Amino acid sequence: MMKDTILAIFKELNDRIDAENGEREETGVPKLRPVEVRILGQVTLLANELVAQILPLQMTNDLDAVIEVAQGFVIAVLKDEILPKFGLELDRDSGLVWIPPGSSYEPFLDSKYVRVKLLDPESALVSKAVKAKVKNRVLIIDAIASERFSSLVQRIQDNGGDLDYFIGD
Repeated sequence: MMKDTILAIFKELNDRIDAENGEREETGVPKLRPVEVRILGQVTLLANELVAQILPLQMTNDLDAVIEVAQGFVIAVLKDEILPKFGLELDRDSGLVWIPPGSSYEPFLDSKYVRVKLLDPESALVSKAVKAKVKNRVLIIDAIASERFSSLVQRIQDNGGDLDYFIGD
């Protein structure tokens, strides 16, 4: 289950930062600051148990994440050491993911050095519908049909999405 995988990844990152800070304290090197990770895209849907139960989601090996206040050590450890163990890679274009107005982030993990938040599922679906409609057509049709996302249709329309592409025919 992706939720458990994401928890394991970022708990390990927290432990690695903690260990690095212990070494830095002994040598007088400035400690690493805490980081905030905002998970976007498909992984935010996969990590949400309710959404994963109601929508047919495809696995991905790309982790779309925006990492705030990340020092080189943090990015390198995450990208080169931790994520590959889980068959994932950090998407270099994560900062380009369009986040619709009115989006929110749900707390996922709050540890000593790593705070993880997930983009709310409806906003992730709106982003996919507006910016990647062809790739996500079946997913959006299923999300609309589920009637679990109360303002999905309206938000797609409000943000310039082509609703007929999903509900036409």
